[in-house]
Amino acid sequence: MFYLIGGAPRCGKTTVAKELSQKLGIPWISTDTLESTIMEYVDDSKFESYFPKSTLRKLTNNSNDEMYTKYTAEEIVDTYISQGASLAKGIKMFVASEAAYNHDYILEGHHIHPRLISELENQFEIKAIFLGRDDTSKTLAAITQNPKANDWVTTKTKDPQTYQPIAEMLTTFSTRIKSEASENNQLYLSMDDDFSETIQLIVRKLRRIDNFNSSPTG
Repeated sequence: MFYLIGGAPRCGKTTVAKELSQKLGIPWISTDTLESTIMEYVDDSKFESYFPKSTLRKLTNNSNDEMYTKYTAEEIVDTYISQGASLAKGIKMFVASEAAYNHDYILEGHHIHPRLISELENQFEIKAIFLGRDDTSKTLAAITQNPKANDWVTTKTKDPQTYQPIAEMLTTFSTRIKSEASENNQLYLSMDDDFSETIQLIVRKLRRIDNFNSSPTG
């Protein structure tokens, strides 16, 4: 069984993966790790087209203040979505390789999109869920009041006013994923309220065998 957890950044995907890994006793990996590995083998001439979000980071000196001043939430989300699509073949190969050895695995990251899940479901035993944030004001509170260690939101931001456009980007990203999840009958859950309780709900849903895809969006 493969458990795939996708959605916008800063929505609890890693927390779910760690919790589920402990409950089920199976390994997990972030798609960020796969991305870092794949990047090393991409020709420089193709890097910008394959990894537009990482390119944007370089162009703005790895600064949220600069990045979110120069680009809109929609433009930044576009680069996230495109970069996720670039990683799709790598994710498919990872799943196929582990499936060949009958391994169970948990894979999480913003690179996992509903269309990718639809393709994988036709070949492998998959359980997938997408996490998001629908309310910008609640998202702003979450990223400022609950900073994480080595968090890209806080470590790359000096001007507190930048947190607002970051929150807008996260909800814009979530809106796209929610819409695509609905189109593909995939499960989406908002993390706006009762974060800890929702994490436990997600873990319970992923561990259940029956009625997994009931109430696909919410």
